[in-house]
Order: sequence, then C-alpha cells, then structure tokens
Amino acid sequence: MRVSYSARILGRLPFIRRLKSPESQLTAMMLAYTGVFCLVSLMRFYTFRTYLDLGIFDQAFSSSLHGRLFYETPDLVFIPSGNFLGTHFAPILFFLLPIYAVFPAPQTLLVVQTVFIALGAIPVYLVAKELLKKQKIAVLLSGLYLLNPATQSLNLFDFHLEAFLPLFLGMFYYSLIKKKWKSYILFLGLSLITIEFAPIMVGAICLSFLIMNSGNVLSRITHLRDLFKPSNLSYTLPIITIPLAAASFYGQLFGGGFVAGTHSLPQEQLMGFFVGIGQWQTLGDKFVFWILVFGSLAFIPIRSGRSMVMIAPWIVVTAITSIHPFVELGYQYAGAFVTPYLLFCTAYAIRKLNTRLWLRRLLAISILASIMLSPLNPLMTSVVGGIAYEEGLPIPDAHDAIIYAAVSQVPSNASILVQNNFFAHFTNRPDAYLYTPDNNTRPEFILADASSRWYTQPIFNYFPICHFVKQGLVNGTYGLLMLNEGVVLLRRSIQGIAPSPAQMNVLYFTCPLDSKACGNNACRPSFLLTDQPHES
Repeated sequence: MRVSYSARILGRLPFIRRLKSPESQLTAMMLAYTGVFCLVSLMRFYTFRTYLDLGIFDQAFSSSLHGRLFYETPDLVFIPSGNFLGTHFAPILFFLLPIYAVFPAPQTLLVVQTVFIALGAIPVYLVAKELLKKQKIAVLLSGLYLLNPATQSLNLFDFHLEAFLPLFLGMFYYSLIKKKWKSYILFLGLSLITIEFAPIMVGAICLSFLIMNSGNVLSRITHLRDLFKPSNLSYTLPIITIPLAAASFYGQLFGGGFVAGTHSLPQEQLMGFFVGIGQWQTLGDKFVFWILVFGSLAFIPIRSGRSMVMIAPWIVVTAITSIHPFVELGYQYAGAFVTPYLLFCTAYAIRKLNTRLWLRRLLAISILASIMLSPLNPLMTSVVGGIAYEEGLPIPDAHDAIIYAAVSQVPSNASILVQNNFFAHFTNRPDAYLYTPDNNTRPEFILADASSRWYTQPIFNYFPICHFVKQGLVNGTYGLLMLNEGVVLLRRSIQGIAPSPAQMNVLYFTCPLDSKACGNNACRPSFLLTDQPHES
C-alpha cells in the first residue's frame, strides 16, 4: 500500500509517529504548540518583553474587578472616560472577565490567548478535510497553521482580542460550507462581538462563498421571494449576513465613540485609516509583508483566486494606510486577518494541483519557509519587522534580576509611572501610568531603565519617561531610591540618595530635548514638575 506524502511527513515527527488517527495527531500538535508558546509567552513577560497592549487589557480587567468597568490609563488621551470599550467596543470582554477573575494576572491572559490560537487549528483541519476529503493533508495544513510565522507573531506580541478570530471566523466558515446553522449563528455572534474589524471579515467570507458558488446563486435566486425558500438557506443566510455585518461594524464604532465620551461619529473614526492615501513611504514594507505572508505558504493560495476574497479587507487596509504595524509580520494583524483564511484558500488551490509531485514540493517549501521565518528562529531577530521579532529569545539575565529588585520596592497599592515594557507588571492597580494625563496626576513612584530603548521612546507623542526622571531629579520633587545598571527608581517627596556624576550623565544626557523625542512632532504637554507635589 502506498503511503501519502503528507502521511510520511507527519510520520517523521517523533510525537506524531505513535498516533494513529488524524484527530489524535491534530490534538497532539495543538497540545505541543500550547505548551511551547505558553512557556515562551510567559518568559517574555518575566523578562520584560511585554508592553502596553498586555498592560491595557490587564488593567481593564483588574479595574473591573474593583468597581471601575474596563478602566485603563494608556488610552486616556483618546478616551476621556478611560473605559476600554471606548477604544474597542468589544462585548466579548464581558465573557472573558469571569475567566480572568479566577486568576487575575497578566499571565492568565497570555495562557488563554495561546489556548485559543491553538484551537484555531481545528477549523483549518475541518475545512481542509471537507474540501479535500483527505485527512492526512488536512492535518498537515493545520500543522502549517501552527507553524506559520503570522500565527506565532499573533501569539508572541502581548495579548489581543484578534487572537480569538482564527477559531471563531474559522468555525463560522466551516459551519457555512457544512450547513450547520446553529453553529453558524453561534460563531457569527462570537465573531461580531470580538473586535470592530471582525464584521468586515465576516462580510468578506460570506462574499467569497457566494462568488465561488455564483452559478448556483444566480440560478436559484432570481426573485426576492426565492430568498425565503428553505432549499436556498445556504445562500440566503450569507446574503443576509453581509448587511448585518456592516450594521454591526457601524454600530460598534458608534458605541465606541459613545463610551469613550467623545461621541465621535463612525465616519470620523474611519478617517484615521485613510490618512496614508497618497503616502508611499511604506510601499516597500507592504510589498515585503505580502511576500512573506504568501511565501510562508509557497504561494499556493494564488491558484484559487476567487477564494482570496476572504482576505480582501486586509489587502485594502494595507493599500491605503501608512501605519507600519499593519504591514509588518511581527504584529497581530496577519495572524488574525490573513493567514488562517489563506489556509482555506490553500485547500481550494490543492484541489487544482494535478500532480502529487508539485503538491509534495510546495508543501515541503511551506514547512521550511514557516520554520525559517518563525519568530523563535534567532536568525530572524530584527530581520523581520514587528515586536515578535525583536530582542531574541526571552532568556532571563542578571539585568532582569536588577529590575525585579526595583519592582519589589514598590508597594502594591502605590501609584507609579513606568516605561512601556514595565507597565504590565503594575497594572493590578488603576493608577499605573505610561504618561501623566494632567497636572493633577503625580505618581508616587517612577521606574525606568536608561539602558533600554523605551527610556527615550514616547507614548502617543507624550514626553518619554526620561523626561520625568530628569525633571524629577533636577527639580528635587523626586528622590532617588535605586540606580543600578541604568535601572532607576524614584519616589516622590523624599531626599533619596545622590547619584554620581557618571550616573547623572546617563540619566540626563541620554534624554532627547527636541521634537525628535516625539517622532518629529511637538511633544504634548504633561505635568510640570514643581516643588509642590500633588496627590495622585
């Protein structure tokens, strides 16, 4: 009996070799992925390689448990209410809150995210099995999903609601092609409440399905009354879902403006996506982004052009924007809005491959490309754009121990101003800040690291934290509690220890004074340090 090429590939993996059924092989791969990426994600947190995105969610959930619904401080510049729902009107937060309450910590969010991303392999397997009728190839494609650098980048860059979409949208599509209408409605609802862009993806998925079945749609639905025939339900539902998704998108933008306290209209919010039209400075990044995305799948999806309507929304976004994270592989967007659905397109394309030889070669190239481009590959550090590819593997060192020594000196109920990569370690309190939003906010502690790039990097065009360290020492409103290898801890209204001239040089002269500190824009005003402290 001849063994399929995909089966031979899977058979070479030691932990797969002993597993007989495709479902057990899929389960083993998901468990292995979950174990590895839980470990790596947690180590990124423990080595101070998580940033404001994780901190925002942790602070929002933590504040909710203490009576301030989804309150977080980094977005105060955009949402006067401080409610995260004003930034992203995502009702799924209410379903995640009880999970967070079991173990209220940033680590919980990282583990939950990893589990749901791993579960995203299930719809890839189910869709591929349905389209190809070959379980081994379906297992291989689900493995490609877990190996894909976009999937792993989604996992390694903090915590994001987009991480739920591969499972929700994937099961939504599987339910559509299998005519499982109860699960269709369930996963449609879950997708729509996850994040604002999800309704656009829902509409694109439905449109792709209708285009690929356009012959049946046009022949069976010739009059409006045909939409209500039970035999046409598989076409009626996606037709109805498209305007429903559009209404959901508009409603979430409207709800976000209302909760934020700005009452900005949806069309005003959308203008932020169009600021890059006519600006070509990111054209090279856009080209590289799509080469990497398609290259990780050996460009197989191109053979199924109509199915790629599923990813049309993100093609449009990358075409019209100059926002760098949108076009860099090391952020969450490709893993949430592109790659899972390209794997569906891959399954459609495989049906068109006439020879097993080409299938062997292309799948082998996909596996090798994904492994090579993985953010876990040290050779890719700082080569591929995005947070997931920065700073290498999260291996603790002596400098991390110094930071923890400083962290241990801050009481759990104290207000604090910190730099970006420290923020998630203090978001169990509502008065942890990355910048000070007004003159009346005076944190009791300031913690920074002059040896880190975040020391001089501003947040939302506010002054970088080095500005507050420098002014606090010069004006005498903060005293120095600790200074070791650039790690500086200040406390308000104490005399503290006197830094040496060399230490003062590090703290003072490494801080930019001109507009370059805020990305060549004028730095927005923050509190002015004076001799009269204010309570936080």
